[in-house]
Amino acid sequence: MKNHIFDLDGTIICSKHRQKLKPNGDLDLDDWKANSARYHKVMSDTLLPLSRLWRAIQVSTPPAICTSRVITHLEFDFLEKHGLRYNSFMHRDFNDWTGDAEYKVNHIRRHLDETGWEASQTTLYDDHPGVREAVKRELGLKIFNPIPFNTRAQAPPELRLVC
Repeated sequence: MKNHIFDLDGTIICSKHRQKLKPNGDLDLDDWKANSARYHKVMSDTLLPLSRLWRAIQVSTPPAICTSRVITHLEFDFLEKHGLRYNSFMHRDFNDWTGDAEYKVNHIRRHLDETGWEASQTTLYDDHPGVREAVKRELGLKIFNPIPFNTRAQAPPELRLVC
């Protein structure tokens, strides 16, 4: 069985209007915690083209989510509103300041141990190059960079969503 783990921001969801990044590509957690959890901001996020793959996958095996963001009930509402189902949701605790790559390696490792998912049968979809490199190196997962898929110029107009 193939298993899938999706990041949210920049991979499935465009939330740039409420996101500030550090120079290394990590989410600026101070800014995120202070400014991003507002209903109108979360509901103004948009889906990226890769969300269609998620919808196709969830029919047989709902994917897992691993995001570096601190979440609220609004993110659950957003996913439900858009029909995106999942089997587990790895997200940051409010007081967790771990770097994105280390955070995701630790949580995905724990997820693999708890679910019995084999790394060789699991694909991570993540827009952060540092996360992709660390997860591949440390855990051996298959890696998919969503940026070219989400931004390809040949895509039909409705898929040309640049985040």
